[in-house]
Amino acid sequence: MAVTVKRLGRMVERPRYEAEVVVEALVGSHATARSEYLVTLQYAGEGQWQIEGLEAAAKPQSGNS
Repeated sequence: MAVTVKRLGRMVERPRYEAEVVVEALVGSHATARSEYLVTLQYAGEGQWQIEGLEAAAKPQSGNS
């Protein structure tokens, strides 16, 4: 799994972040499933985060180990 996070804008009280998440899982002896997600979060206060957007795409891949 890999995660890349970047801050959007310069808002101090309610910062926004965009996270790219990549997950790969072995689904067979020579195949992996790869899912990529783009999540936009905004701080809602009191330690809570609100999901503003979520995009997901699964891309099965075959490979040799």
